Amino acid sequence: MKKIKNQLFHTPVLINETIKYLSIKEKYIYVDGTFGDGGHSKAILEENNTCKVLAIDRDPTVLKKGILFTKKYKGRFKLVLDRISNIEQIVIKEKLSRIHGILFDLGVSTRQLKDPKRGFSFKEQGPLDMRMEKKGVSAEELLNNTSEKQLADIIFNFGDEKEAKRIARAIHRYKKNKKINSSVEFSNIINSAKKYKKSRINPSTKTFQAIRIFINKEIDELKQGLKSAKKILTKSGKLVVISFHSLEDKIVKDFLKTNSRRINNKSRYLPQLEPNITLRPSFKILTKKVIVPTASEIKSNFYSRSAKLRAAERL
Repeated sequence: MKKIKNQLFHTPVLINETIKYLSIKEKYIYVDGTFGDGGHSKAILEENNTCKVLAIDRDPTVLKKGILFTKKYKGRFKLVLDRISNIEQIVIKEKLSRIHGILFDLGVSTRQLKDPKRGFSFKEQGPLDMRMEKKGVSAEELLNNTSEKQLADIIFNFGDEKEAKRIARAIHRYKKNKKINSSVEFSNIINSAKKYKKSRINPSTKTFQAIRIFINKEIDELKQGLKSAKKILTKSGKLVVISFHSLEDKIVKDFLKTNSRRINNKSRYLPQLEPNITLRPSFKILTKKVIVPTASEIKSNFYSRSAKLRAAERL
């Protein structure tokens, strides 16, 4: 058992705030939509020894840790290898009628970042993969087979990178002579193109993030996941979302804002409603201001620096 405990250890982001807003109670069922390193699932399961967690993750490398959780939390934990866009179908298949809390911890896990074979990190030499599920178009294929304009659009729209055009131009020039096939090689191209290099974050951060988000269709996954969460949460059920990117946070913020107000046929949020029809709000926002890590948490866990948490209660 000691060995299992060590393997389960992970420092999750904003854990105290997550537990607070999920409001863990006896025999309640919670969905961890992004299992990752298992830190949040572990915290939920240990907050109350009768609650249950259905965990979901699209990365097959989490299965090993999922087995450890299944052994440790007998009858209280199950891991399903799937996407959050399919969360409604998963819950139906598992025959769960009441879901009391849903957590989406977006982005990549510490384990994924530290594995050079995955290509998520610009700090580690490895193949340019970045695929969550290890299938579909890789980052290497995208970079070497996409036009300069398309790359600029991807880097700007999904990375909020102001120098997207300069970076795309540098990528286009480089691949005329040689294919880009490693993470460090790609990072060097980005760094050579960046005009403004004095920043708190690495010059490659936003571009790497943009390519990863694009090839894994993370924005579409988030949008569908939020819609499904609205459908499957029971009354008074809690929704907690931790994002690491301004685009993701905006989507969550807008979703909660739209669904926490009364909507009628005159509303710009839902103009297709018939006259005299009014929809009651679906959520009550619990975090009036976005929750961010404290200075001490950032100091102890560098990866938490850009985390933002928003929470709401199903009405």
